[in-house]
Amino acid sequence: MTRVWSGRQGLVAIAVLGVTAVWRGLLLKASYFNQDDYYLTTRAYHRAVISWDFLFDDAAGHVQPAQQLAYWLVAHHAPFEWGQVATAVLAVELLAVAVMWHLLSRLLPGRWVRLPLLAVFAWSPLTLVPTLWWSAAMGLWPPMLFMLLATLAFVRAQDRRRQQARHVWLDVVLCVFAVVVGLTWHERGILAIAVLMGVAIARSERTGWRRLPDAVARWWFLWLPLAALGAGYLVLHRTLTAVESQQATIGSRLEIVTAFVYRNTVPGLASGPWDAKVLGGAIVPPTWVEVLSAVLAVAAAVAIIWRGGRARWVALVMLLAYVAGDVLLLLLGRAGFGEIIGLDPRYTADIVAVAVLFAAVGLEDAAPLRLRPWFHQGLAAVGVLLYVAGSALTTAHLAPRFENRHDRTFVTNLRGDLAKNPYQVLVDRLAPPDILLPLLGKEALLSEVFAPLPEHLVFDAPTSKLRAVTNDGELVDVRIVQVASSEPGPDGACGYAVRTGETDIPLAFSAPLSGRVVVRLQVFIDREADYAVRMGSWTGTVHVVRGPQDIWLVVPADAEPYSSISVRGTGPATLCVVRADVGPPVAKP
Repeated sequence: MTRVWSGRQGLVAIAVLGVTAVWRGLLLKASYFNQDDYYLTTRAYHRAVISWDFLFDDAAGHVQPAQQLAYWLVAHHAPFEWGQVATAVLAVELLAVAVMWHLLSRLLPGRWVRLPLLAVFAWSPLTLVPTLWWSAAMGLWPPMLFMLLATLAFVRAQDRRRQQARHVWLDVVLCVFAVVVGLTWHERGILAIAVLMGVAIARSERTGWRRLPDAVARWWFLWLPLAALGAGYLVLHRTLTAVESQQATIGSRLEIVTAFVYRNTVPGLASGPWDAKVLGGAIVPPTWVEVLSAVLAVAAAVAIIWRGGRARWVALVMLLAYVAGDVLLLLLGRAGFGEIIGLDPRYTADIVAVAVLFAAVGLEDAAPLRLRPWFHQGLAAVGVLLYVAGSALTTAHLAPRFENRHDRTFVTNLRGDLAKNPYQVLVDRLAPPDILLPLLGKEALLSEVFAPLPEHLVFDAPTSKLRAVTNDGELVDVRIVQVASSEPGPDGACGYAVRTGETDIPLAFSAPLSGRVVVRLQVFIDREADYAVRMGSWTGTVHVVRGPQDIWLVVPADAEPYSSISVRGTGPATLCVVRADVGPPVAKP
């Protein structure tokens, strides 16, 4: 290990690792939770204990027990602690960069070309967007890390077998174990098996079509457990998930493939897009970026074919095969979204590691250029600097759009106002779409989204002062958009006198009233007492303290129809209801 990180190349690799730590660390620090992070964390929060059913629960068509465990741990031990989550994401990314350097050093020992390849892996904008989004990062970096570990173990096993060294079986066991762990994070981990087969074929000592049977026969004791693992996982995934088939025309599927490869993957590998429109999670580059990226991709392929080793053609074919597998998975699961899904870097980010890996395999055993050592160093330095410059331009353009700043502002304001008075009662509502889309129904309510908060928010309970949550997370007083008010009471200044028994308070409607509403009762009493309030089919209990006050109640939508409010008393006290107002709640400006 010391030799891998020693020398000038090792020092530059350490510098790449350090720049990645600072650069991606600062970007992660500025980001925050978003969308899936909330409802998956809340689902985990509602599970008191970890169970197999929970770990293997269908999560939007995914079987991801390791991710489910991560959600549970955060929900129960570090809810809304973005710093801890960001640190974990960064740590896994840095481990992946370190493993990639070990892999490049084994495939291209002593070659300066390792450094530009490492820079592509560490800084490609394709991995930027999923890194800044926790749920996407868990579907990218852990599977990628274990895919690289499996490949490193397999390449080491190949080298040991060629050298007739011992303990080849140990590397094979480590390889299988790494594939298993990768699959626990995301189903894309199954593509690691294809990567291993591609490496076996490319590094075979045979030529032509004989590479395939040689790779199969030589490593049969690896393929057998991997084949059983892959088949078993596919059956398990099919059994546990219920994903509807995605309907799409042939033309739509071709648009997705074009967007995925030509407009997303190729620019991302070239450090682009240097300019683009952002549509939700999709990045749409302009035509000039697509053309320039394609030219750079062709130039890189020509360079590998021209100066590559004996496996250069096979390596390029295997890379294309992996991209085809990635596209197929996307078409099977998300084709109904149309072309825009092919422009989402979450679905192409894993290609970065495979592109770098097979570029290294294609350059393995190639004769180096007969140039002075300083020229090799200069070429590597220029490659690294150009790539970091392109990636920096792209990051500066895209990062502000994917840092989820509104989420952070919302939660900061909410927790800040609660810190001033932790006993406030809030009226429930759907979270702003920027935080969680309303497609999830009740799971998108604030009471669900923020259930794991340690402040233990209280929603829709009877209170003397009801508060509303604005779209920026600030707590403000509630104003009723008045639709119905009480008729003048028969008891003079007392309005409606509620003693023992039920008193009905008629409502005068200025417009049809339906759905979920808020009730404000203006009352006074000379002693504390409890009262039952009924409206439609809904009944609630309120505690009234001595003196004049307002009582706020939230009546659910399923309580209608209603035409009046009934208040029931059970004791000697007399409750005076001076006025009653009913209507939809809005936040006071």
